[in-house]
Amino acid sequence: MNNKKSSIDGFVPRRANSEMGERHVVNGAYNAAPARKELRTEDDLQQVNHIGQARPDRELGRADITDSLNSIDDPNKQHAKRKLSRKEKRRLKKEGRTKGQRIRRRIVFGTLITAAVAIIGIGGFLFIKGLQASGNVLQGNFLDIIQHEPLKEDENGRSNFLIVGTSEDDPGHQGGNLTDSIMIMSIDQDKKDAYMFSIPRDLYVDYGM
Repeated sequence: MNNKKSSIDGFVPRRANSEMGERHVVNGAYNAAPARKELRTEDDLQQVNHIGQARPDRELGRADITDSLNSIDDPNKQHAKRKLSRKEKRRLKKEGRTKGQRIRRRIVFGTLITAAVAIIGIGGFLFIKGLQASGNVLQGNFLDIIQHEPLKEDENGRSNFLIVGTSEDDPGHQGGNLTDSIMIMSIDQDKKDAYMFSIPRDLYVDYGM
């Protein structure tokens, strides 16, 4: 007669008579503890190491621990394996300077800034003086060419120009130094139109005779 195992809410206990920590019982016999397995490394297949045991040819020494701690404290060793950015290089270089080096660097930088400001100030002063002197001598300066001032006009609102030229480039021409071309140009700056006519150089004008 089979003894039915009691169930609680449909769940049947797996081992009713066993206690926690005991060995499994299969067919009335205890299972033996699993044998200790061995691990074979890839670098040395002939050598057999037990799990949890240090290799006799490579044990962790105090020097390894010291190097590991030093690499954590030293930022140069910590970043040696990867390429540092330009910002990180400047930061490491700045952190590596001593107090005296930082003071000398500030003095040199301040001296260069002061010299640059002095040179710019002296150059600007001389430039302004030169403009004033040239304006007094020439009654104007080269900055006038960028000014947009209207030209002088006559009573008709037009600006008139006399254009003359010579024949100095023609050696065989008689009277090469005389005026070879005489033209009058009249411009209306409001209507944006221009008129020009030429006057022969042999034209005789009875004026002042």
